[in-house]
Amino acid sequence: MKKHINTIIFTCFCFVTLNISYGRTVSFSRVTVDSAQNGPHGMWAGNVDGTSPQYEQDILATIGSAGKAVWYGNNGLGISWSTQNSIWSGGLNYEIAAAELDGNGTLDAVSCNITGLSASGKSSLVLHKNNGSGSFATTTIDGPLEGAHRQLRLRDINGDGKIDLIATVCSQYSLFVQADPGLYWYKNSGTATFTKYQVGQCNPWKVDCFDDRGDGHLDIVVSEFYHGYTASGTSAACRLVLYKNDGAENFSEVIIDNSFPYGDNIGGSGVRCYDFDKDGKTDIVCGDISGAKLYWYKNGGGGSFTRNTIATNCTGIDGIDIGDFNTDGNMDMVVAGRSYWLRWYEGDGIGNFTSHAIDATYQLFDLPYVSYFDGDTCPDIVVTEATSSTGRIFAYLNPCVGGSVEENTKTKTSTLAIKPNIVNQNSNIKIQFSVPDIAPVSLSIYDVTGKAIKTLINEYRTTGCYETNINAKNIPNGIYFVKLRAGNCQNIQKLIIVK
Repeated sequence: MKKHINTIIFTCFCFVTLNISYGRTVSFSRVTVDSAQNGPHGMWAGNVDGTSPQYEQDILATIGSAGKAVWYGNNGLGISWSTQNSIWSGGLNYEIAAAELDGNGTLDAVSCNITGLSASGKSSLVLHKNNGSGSFATTTIDGPLEGAHRQLRLRDINGDGKIDLIATVCSQYSLFVQADPGLYWYKNSGTATFTKYQVGQCNPWKVDCFDDRGDGHLDIVVSEFYHGYTASGTSAACRLVLYKNDGAENFSEVIIDNSFPYGDNIGGSGVRCYDFDKDGKTDIVCGDISGAKLYWYKNGGGGSFTRNTIATNCTGIDGIDIGDFNTDGNMDMVVAGRSYWLRWYEGDGIGNFTSHAIDATYQLFDLPYVSYFDGDTCPDIVVTEATSSTGRIFAYLNPCVGGSVEENTKTKTSTLAIKPNIVNQNSNIKIQFSVPDIAPVSLSIYDVTGKAIKTLINEYRTTGCYETNINAKNIPNGIYFVKLRAGNCQNIQKLIIVK
């Protein structure tokens, strides 16, 4: 951001190319980010060292069996990548997530350190605070715990403008009773110190969050790894569980599905949430790894969901992420399989999906993550191929190239409002904004020198109106600018804090 801001922008007009009907042609180009790695696993993306343009993000990854969390600098358009930059070495790193957590405007990270699911296995959550140039200082958030910390999400659960941490802790077989499985919320003070709360006592694997009430307080959905034994001594079916937030962070458990078979792997797999049929209610997609199925759960309101089968040929289905790959305004998804397949499923906006192959060359496609690497506004993918010693990290670049469908240009707008915009310290500030299209969204506060003092939101958002609240208690008196960037749109509003 430039250091001198002379104009306050209330509404921006963004000119984007849209397809009239079926969207443009999608053709992914594979680029190898790294190879010959021992069990690469978790993926994330963001501006790690502060030098990356919005649509040329860096990549964060865990190299599980090597016990490392690392990042790769984008050398330009996603075609060339730096060598590994260390975030941390220690333990068995499996998952990683990144967001601005400590209020200094830089991208921090959280990873999980697990030492296995044996009787002596322990796990912990570790925080990696970024000094702004891609060097990290690591401290422990929680642990050691019996059981394994698995998937992480960084979301503002209670709507206070601070990015919190959601973590799943799972166990298996006879360890289920003696371990500490459960879903945990780590509330962020705003300076990357966390208070731990248990949301539920399930045995979770994958997790996602969404706002079903529309009040800024997030609900949490998890797929279950293992659910103990039946009365006859066989492994019980696993579940898809929704934890509904009453608006005060009291969570009630709703069982959406309790029919995932437990096989040689796990029960439920990847989970993502979005309003796939555009009826105003957020739906859920989830994989069934033992049954090799992909399901879409239509949200009927009030905690009621109807299961629909998308595919039955998903052997070893694992990670899922979402993105509008053909830029037709309907959300698609990318799904990874542990048996030589990586696909994207094209959504039509009413809940139907068409399967398209991306790659069928490598074996253990694991956790895909959707971001932007090649400089354009068509979402790309990064994914791990998680074999031992020969594992790879791939970026699949999705160039914005028009197909045979006629295209038109349409004006899109975003809005930003601050209520009130002149406040006393300790006052609450309401920030309302709209997102015109499915896009990466950042919402930050800058001082008059152009320094980011607080990042409120830095994540993928869908079309709609949003609201977040902050308190001016820890912000010194002065003039500030609140900046919204939603895809190609940018809005800036002045904020004045007085005694």
